[in-house]
Amino acid sequence: MLDSIKNFLNYFGGNSPYLNDADNIFLLIILIISLTLIFSLIKNKPFRLVLSLSLSLFFALQSISLYFTRSFVGYSFFVHLNLENKANVSYVIWPIFFTSITVFFTSLFLLFYSRNILLWISKKVRFVGVYIKWVRLGMVLISLTLIFYSLNKSSIISDSNTLFSIAYSNAKPFQETLISLNMTDYVVPENVKSIATKNLVVISLESLESSFLKEPFKHLTPELSRLKEEWTYIPVKQNIGSDWTSGSIYTMLTGIPAFFGVQANTIFKSSKESYITSLSTVLSEANYELAYFCGDANFSGIKDMLYTLDFDRVMDYTSVNYPVEITPFGLHDKDVFDLAKKELKGLIKTKKPFGVFISTTDTHFPKGFYDSRMEAFVEKRDDPLEFMISATDYHISDIISFLEKEGVLENTVVIIVPDHLKMGDDLIFDKKSERELYFITNSNKLNVEKSHDPKVQLDIPLMIIESLDIKSNAKFLSQYITGDKVEFIKNNIAELTALNTSGLLRAKTNVFELSKISKHYDFYISDTLRFIAHAGGMINGKKYTNSLEALNASYNKGFRVFELDIIKTSDNHYVAAHDWKNWAKQVGFLGDVPPNLKEFKEHKIYDSYSPLDMNDINKWFLKHPDARLVTDKINEPEKFSSLFIDKSRLMMELFDMKAIKEGLQIDSLSVMPSQSVISNLGKNEIKKLKEMGVLNISVSVNFAKTNSEMMSYIKELGVNSYLYNVNIESWTNEKFVLKYFMDNAYGLYSDDWQF
Repeated sequence: MLDSIKNFLNYFGGNSPYLNDADNIFLLIILIISLTLIFSLIKNKPFRLVLSLSLSLFFALQSISLYFTRSFVGYSFFVHLNLENKANVSYVIWPIFFTSITVFFTSLFLLFYSRNILLWISKKVRFVGVYIKWVRLGMVLISLTLIFYSLNKSSIISDSNTLFSIAYSNAKPFQETLISLNMTDYVVPENVKSIATKNLVVISLESLESSFLKEPFKHLTPELSRLKEEWTYIPVKQNIGSDWTSGSIYTMLTGIPAFFGVQANTIFKSSKESYITSLSTVLSEANYELAYFCGDANFSGIKDMLYTLDFDRVMDYTSVNYPVEITPFGLHDKDVFDLAKKELKGLIKTKKPFGVFISTTDTHFPKGFYDSRMEAFVEKRDDPLEFMISATDYHISDIISFLEKEGVLENTVVIIVPDHLKMGDDLIFDKKSERELYFITNSNKLNVEKSHDPKVQLDIPLMIIESLDIKSNAKFLSQYITGDKVEFIKNNIAELTALNTSGLLRAKTNVFELSKISKHYDFYISDTLRFIAHAGGMINGKKYTNSLEALNASYNKGFRVFELDIIKTSDNHYVAAHDWKNWAKQVGFLGDVPPNLKEFKEHKIYDSYSPLDMNDINKWFLKHPDARLVTDKINEPEKFSSLFIDKSRLMMELFDMKAIKEGLQIDSLSVMPSQSVISNLGKNEIKKLKEMGVLNISVSVNFAKTNSEMMSYIKELGVNSYLYNVNIESWTNEKFVLKYFMDNAYGLYSDDWQF
C-alpha cells in the first residue's frame, strides 16, 4: 500500500520524503501546511472561506500540472489543457481527477478549519494565556520560513511567469519584434537560399531521454547505445517552451520556443504562411520532398503547423487503408514506421532529395501503449513501458537496415532526437546522472569541438543543417543569443510570443462568409456544367437508383454531367450501384452479395427501374454525345476507362495517389482526386497535383465550410472543386450551397435541381 502511494506520488515529481532534492509534490505539501498555520489566525469566517476556496483550487490545479508536465502551472500546463486534446489524455483522466479532487477538499478542510484545528491542539497540549501568543508567533515565523523555502526551492514562480505569455499579444509588427531581439539581419523565408545535399531522415522519440541509454536501462536500448558510441552523439538540454511534444516539434523546425499566447497551437488553423524561417523552409528551397509521419497529426495542431511550415505531406492513421489498432495518440509506432517505409520506397524512386520526419508515441507517459505484435521482435517484459522502449529501439534498428537495404543510407543523414524528458516518475533514474536529451547522427559534418556552449533544443535546426552540410543563408534565434540560452528564454517570453504570433500570416476566418449571397448566384443556377446528377439523379422521389430511367429524367431536366457509382459483380463485371447492401434492399434480393451479372440484370430497382451494366452505360452515352460520366467507388482507372466508350467524356473520382498517378497516364481521361486524398495534402502538394494535370477535385460541403482558405487557394490554382453531401447535412441544401459556397468552389453533386 505504501509503495503504491509512493509510486503514485512520484508521478508528480516527488521521490524524497526528506526533501533532499526539493521535490515539487513535497514542496507543495509544505506550502499547504504553512498556509494552514497562517489561516488559523484569520477570525473572519466568510473571508477565510473565500481565501480557502481560492487557494484550494490553486493547489488542485498545481497537482494536475505536476502530473502532466512535472512543473507547476505555466504555459506548458495551458497547452496540455487545450480542450482539442481531451481525447488524447482520456486514459489518465480518472487518476488525476481523483487526485485533484482529493487535493482540493483536503486543502479546503485544512485551510478553512485551521482555527478549529489549532484550538483543538491547544486544548490537548494545554496552551493557555500568554503561551498561546508565543505559540502563534512561532507558527507564523515557521510558516513564513517554510513558504519562503518552498518558493525559493521550487520553480513555481518561474513556471507561473511562462503562463503570463497567454496575455501577450502581437501588437508589434514582425520586423519591430526582430529588432527588439537584435535579429536585424534575419532572413525571411522568401529570401532564403539553399542547395540540396543528402537525403534526411529525422526520428523524434517520445520521452526517450539519455537516461535510457545508461544503466540500469541500457539493456533496453542496444541499438541506441551502439549508435551513441559509433555515430556522433551530442548532449542537448531541454529548454522551456519546447518541453511538450508539439512544442518540441515546432522548436526543432524553427529554433524558437513554442509560445503562442492564448491561442496556443490553434493559431495554425487560420494561418496561411509563416514569416519565420524554419528548417523546412531551407529544405523546401532546396527542392526536398518533405513528409511527416506520426500516429495522429491532428493532435495539438501538429498537422496545421506542419502545413504552415512548408511540409508537402503529413501522414497518420487516416493514411492507412487496412485495419489497425488505434491508441489515444493514433497509430502504434510499428504502423507509423511501416507507413514511412512504404512512402520512402516511392520517394527513393523519384531520385529527388527527401526529408522524412517520423514521430513515435508508444513510449508515452505513464506506461506506454503496449503493442503485442512487437513480441515477435523483442523480448517480452512485465513492465509495458520497458517493453515499448525495447520496441522503439528495434524500430530504429529496422529503419536504418531498411535504408541500407534500399541503398540510400550512405546518401542519407539520419538524426535521432527525443522530443522531451520523460514525464512522471523519475525515481527510476540514477540521481547522480544528469537528465538530458541528445542528438545522434551518422553525419561527420558536425564540429563537436567547435563550441563549448551546451546545446539546447533551440540549436537543433542548425545542427541538422550542419549535419546535412547544406549551404544556406538562413539564420536562427540561437545565433543571436550570447550567454545562457535558457535564461534568455525566461527573460524574453513576451518578445518570443510576439515573434511567433506576428510571424504568422493569418486568414480572418476559417469558414465561408455567409453574410452575403453571391453576386454570381443567377449565373450559377443556370450553368448546367456545374451540376452533377448524383447517382444518375433523383427519380420520382427516389435517390441512389443509378438507373436508366434516372439518367433519362435528369437529362431531360437539363443535366449534362452524370455520376454513377461503379462496383463489381461476383463474376467481375462493372455495374452501376451504390453498394451491395443498399442494392439488395432496393430490389428485394435475398441471395448472397455480390450477385453475378445475370442476377443483377434480372432485378428491377424498386420493381420499376432498369439496372445498368457496362454495355447499358456505353449505349446511353453513345446516344447522348453531349453527356459526361463521373464515376464514384471504382478506383481502377486503367481497367474501367478502357471499357468506356469515350475517355474524353469520362471523369473518375479516385481515392489514393497510386490510382491518381495511373489515371494521369491515360490520354484524355479527367482525374478527380477525392477528399480522402485532398484532406491529407498541403498547398505545395495540391499545387503539384495541378502541375501533374489534375483539374478537378471532389470534397464534402463540410470540408468546404471549415477550410475556406484552402478552397480559395485551390480555386486560384485553376482547379475545380465539386461538393458532395449537399443534401445530407441538416444545415444545407442545393440552393444554400449555390448562394454561399460557389465563389470558392465550382460545382456540386445534385439530386433534383430544376434548371
